[in-house]
Amino acid sequence: LDTGASITCIPLDVYEKLGLKNVNHEEIQLETANGRISAETVILPVKTSAFQRDIRVAFNSSNKLLGVNYFADCIFTVDVINECIYVKRNGIQLDEYQTLTDGE
Repeated sequence: LDTGASITCIPLDVYEKLGLKNVNHEEIQLETANGRISAETVILPVKTSAFQRDIRVAFNSSNKLLGVNYFADCIFTVDVINECIYVKRNGIQLDEYQTLTDGE
């Protein structure tokens, strides 16, 4: 999780393995710690142990991070000591796997 990242990023080799070259995509500019980079983006289902939702994902040369767009409309707490992220949506603790859509 990168709370400073507005979008989730996955490396280009994953993009190529998923065979997304013919999928409609949008190219965006990302500000990173190492400067500005270009990245292709697509909307994909992203799943963690808590829930799945469709979000915009950027593919670039090396970044692997879960951006805050995954947690849109959620409240999350990072427990550094226990290495956990606790997620609440509409005041409900998400303990089990759930599927969320942007329209919910």
